Amino acid sequence: MITDKKERVIEAAALSFSQFGFKATTMASVAKIAKVAKGTIYTFFDSKESLFSTILERTMKQLRQAADTAIQEEAAFHENIQAMLDAILGFRENHQLLIKMGQEAKELGTAEVLEILTQVERQILDYIKSVIMKEKAKGIVTKHDPELLAFLVYKIYIALISDWERQHEPLPKETISEIIRAQIH
Repeated sequence: MITDKKERVIEAAALSFSQFGFKATTMASVAKIAKVAKGTIYTFFDSKESLFSTILERTMKQLRQAADTAIQEEAAFHENIQAMLDAILGFRENHQLLIKMGQEAKELGTAEVLEILTQVERQILDYIKSVIMKEKAKGIVTKHDPELLAFLVYKIYIALISDWERQHEPLPKETISEIIRAQIH
């Protein structure tokens, strides 16, 4: 029974954060959506931030699962990096919570949301680094430190599929793959 209420609170909060953003979501609005008393939320979470943190942890776990699924044991290192980045970006573009957080950061500059997005990026970079470390352990040699390489390929990928496309035709996947391959070796 308690677990059911807690799950209802988490689901209601995820819905509220996704629809209204971090700043506009209140514990009262979450309670109303979850159909529980506001005090019930505080039996599970001491603040809106801790509730959001729980939701963000779940979201990041789903993102890592999507990226893991994209990696194929028999594929080349650069192909796996690109597939993983495709999965990460696809997840971010299709996950309403992350979309809303991006909008709120851009439009309102909410300090908590900017920090949340920094955490999301850090977790993504740590994940990419862990994949690079696994490949390195298999004997794949790169000229860069794994943390630096994770940063480079992530930022280059984002720039090529997002920033570039604001003023140019989208690049073919093969071109993006060649650019990423050049960074890896």
